[in-house]
Parts: sequence; C-alpha cells; structure tokens
Amino acid sequence: MRLLKDTKGVSPVIGVILMVAITVILAAVIGSFAFGFGQSMGTPAPNAQLVFSDAADELTSAYQQDIFYVDHMGGDTLSCKDLSVLVYRKQTGDKYKTFDYDESNHYFYSSDGITGSGMGSNDLFEPGERITFTEDNNTNWSAGTYTVKVLHIPSGNFVFVGDVVVR
Repeated sequence: MRLLKDTKGVSPVIGVILMVAITVILAAVIGSFAFGFGQSMGTPAPNAQLVFSDAADELTSAYQQDIFYVDHMGGDTLSCKDLSVLVYRKQTGDKYKTFDYDESNHYFYSSDGITGSGMGSNDLFEPGERITFTEDNNTNWSAGTYTVKVLHIPSGNFVFVGDVVVR
C-alpha cells in the first residue's frame, strides 16, 4: 500500500523538465526573429545548366579567333551584370583570365581585350543563348585545358563550374 502513495513525485519532475524545454525553444525562436538571423541568409545563386565547348576553329597565330562558347541549356535567366567569368589553367589551378560585364557595350571583357558576346542588348543570358569568347587584335589565347567558373556576384556562389579544352 505504501508504494502506491509515493508515485506522485515523478510527475512534477517531468512537468518541470518539459516546461524548461519549451521555454528554451521559445526563447531561441523569438531570439532568431528579434536579431534577424532568419533574414541574414543572403541572396541565393540562380540555377542554370551551362555547357562549355571549344570554338569550331583551331587556334592559330591569327587574331580575333573564337576561343570557346558558353551555351545556356536551361534553368534560370541570368542577369549578366551579376556575373563574372573566371578562367583557370586546369593543370596548375592558376587564374588565367577574369571576365566582367560591361553594361554599356553589352559584352564580357578581360583586361587584355578578350571579349564574350552574344547575349543581345537586354543584358540577360537566357536559355538557348550562347556567349562566344573571342580574341581581340592584340591577344593570342594559348591552347590547353581550362576550368571555367561562372560566379554569381550577389550571392558569392558559383552558378556553374566546368572544363573546356581549347585547341
């Protein structure tokens, strides 16, 4: 008979533990909203399927040759002003070229005059379009394997990373 009367002590202990757990969870949720933790996630990178390919002609010592193509095969439309194209030598990992977007002339450009064009004047890279990277009169691109990364500047993430063999 005495054992049945002493069982009341278990219920208040469990009740206190549950109330403390609920209080901690509520404090965490309210704190995350109050301090803006939920809003600091940043801009997500767009999702696009890109294909890098060697240009149709073989590189020679002549100038103004097409070097490689970037084809937009599907996914989100990309705003060119939000993109930077980074090219690395595959064998060494060294950065070879950086292409930023010039909104006034509607093309990607590097410091040595290589350009990427083909988006049209709306500054958007849409599915079905192709960007052609071409040498200018003063630059010769060297043949080899390159890793091309398309950076989405607002999010700081790469939209696509792939290799292209330039011949």
